[in-house]
Amino acid sequence: VAAAARSQQQQQQQQQQQQQQQQQQQQQQQQQQQQQQQQQQQRQGANSSSSC
Repeated sequence: VAAAARSQQQQQQQQQQQQQQQQQQQQQQQQQQQQQQQQQQQRQGANSSSSC
């Protein structure tokens, strides 16, 4: 019984670690999206200034 309980605890810990990794990946994706938006804004600004 003790061995079975230990194996269950280990499985739960592994699941928690996987969830944390997924959250980190989501954060990285959000950062990439923000960088893309900033680049687009800079390009638009360059276009408007060159037309003047």
